[in-house]
Amino acid sequence: MDKNRPVLRQWKILEILSGKPEGVLVEELSHQLGISTRTVRRDMLMLQGTFNLQEENGPHGKKRWKFNVPGGENGTRLAYDEAAALYLCRQFMEPLIGTCFWKAVNSGLGKIRRSLGPQAVFFFERVCSTLHCTRIGWSDYTEKSEIFDCLLLGLEEQRSVVLQYRSNRATESTRYAIDPYQFLYHHGTIYLIGFSHKAKELRHWKLNRIENAEVTSHKFTLLPGFSEEKYTREMFGVYRGEKGRSQTVKILFDASVARYVQEHRWNASQKFTTLSNGDVLMTLQLTGTDELIPWVMGFGASAEILSPAFLREKIANDLQKTVSRYQKKRPHEA
Repeated sequence: MDKNRPVLRQWKILEILSGKPEGVLVEELSHQLGISTRTVRRDMLMLQGTFNLQEENGPHGKKRWKFNVPGGENGTRLAYDEAAALYLCRQFMEPLIGTCFWKAVNSGLGKIRRSLGPQAVFFFERVCSTLHCTRIGWSDYTEKSEIFDCLLLGLEEQRSVVLQYRSNRATESTRYAIDPYQFLYHHGTIYLIGFSHKAKELRHWKLNRIENAEVTSHKFTLLPGFSEEKYTREMFGVYRGEKGRSQTVKILFDASVARYVQEHRWNASQKFTTLSNGDVLMTLQLTGTDELIPWVMGFGASAEILSPAFLREKIANDLQKTVSRYQKKRPHEA
């Protein structure tokens, strides 16, 4: 996404035009969006080069903008199987609930349902039931829609944002001034990658824990060479280590779980070496290991961290605490 373009504002313009086939006055768009007519005209000219839009004379000589597509709103005519496939994929779009995009997604799915007809919808509902997307631990952002819009606005207009954020262990929220860089979707949760003014480094914030967000007038520029791919390459999940220092991690997996481990992409740096007894050695280059520890412990006795030493000690201590906890005698619960 080009961060110099006001994507959120232009998305809202397209949303308004989609709901008014008769066209919309520039003044109407200016009023609804709270921006100048000059900004509206600039956006319309930019959108005109991407979408089939036209400006035509209306009543009293007033010009209106509208989609210019004979026989269709946007000129996209879906084949029957294409419409059916999109309808069947709707469950994968549900993590967008609460964001500015969900309304359009839901409206589009409604049109697909109507175009398919009740009998076809019934048939495809049966087909859809054969594929289920698990939602364990996923997030519902219905109550975060305004915050998401605010963050997206700051991100795509490259304006600093002030967050009211309550971290996992904090009892009260803290204000953070940040430059928003990128949204990151991980395990059913949206995170915001940004440059912290206080820490002077890239960090991330979980959308669930952002209590308020305010876009400032301060413009910022991205750090040279930043890309989401480079930022996440040596992360195991979303957490980064101190100052993003990279380290080599080696994990030994028993033959019983070797195939499972090798079937998945856990990190871009992963390398596997199969040993003579069927065990597998996994080597990673990571900047953060917070999420690695519970992942390895999830394999129980079938996995062992060989290095670095501090991770072995951390897991050994955690296991001792776990054993001690389970050895405690507790009152019987009915």
